[in-house]
Amino acid sequence: MSRTFLMKFSNDDSRDALDRIGGIPVQRPETIPRNPHSGEELAFLAQFQIDPDKFQVKETLLVQIYQDPDFDSHRIPVAITIKDNDPINTGYPGRVYDGLPSLAIQWEERYEEIDPENEDDIDDLPLEEEFLYQASKAGGCCYINTAIDPDDIFLLQLNENDIMERIFGGLFLILFINKKNEIQVRLG
Repeated sequence: MSRTFLMKFSNDDSRDALDRIGGIPVQRPETIPRNPHSGEELAFLAQFQIDPDKFQVKETLLVQIYQDPDFDSHRIPVAITIKDNDPINTGYPGRVYDGLPSLAIQWEERYEEIDPENEDDIDDLPLEEEFLYQASKAGGCCYINTAIDPDDIFLLQLNENDIMERIFGGLFLILFINKKNEIQVRLG
């Protein structure tokens, strides 16, 4: 069995929530990521507090995700880390992701029957159980296990159907730590 934390989304007090989807970031990064083609700022998509109970990431307060919401543009999400000493976002709203609701994330601890080493067994589960592996969550098994390399450490997955359809083109957002110990994001 592996421990996982399912994401539950609500509109309650989402402006101040450290774990959140949409709106504006609580803390401002040193540099706002930009579209490599147009040079425009990417829109804030989500942020996750690095709680040691869920994530084994050192010297990081938050991971923020940015993406260009323009369908005709570079849509690959970008993950950046926020340290404790990065400034609170008091005057810079940033680029808001149009149409994306501002949602607070609460976490529900669960245990998955399938260990991450046996992820191929997910396909053998009844549909109602397989649904839990497809949910937005931190820890446990990565539902799209081909999206990351075997040496990578899976952190979380965000299923676009849980927040807004077609934000990732029908794919999952996968957050992980690569072999170089860098936090990365990928669609899969």
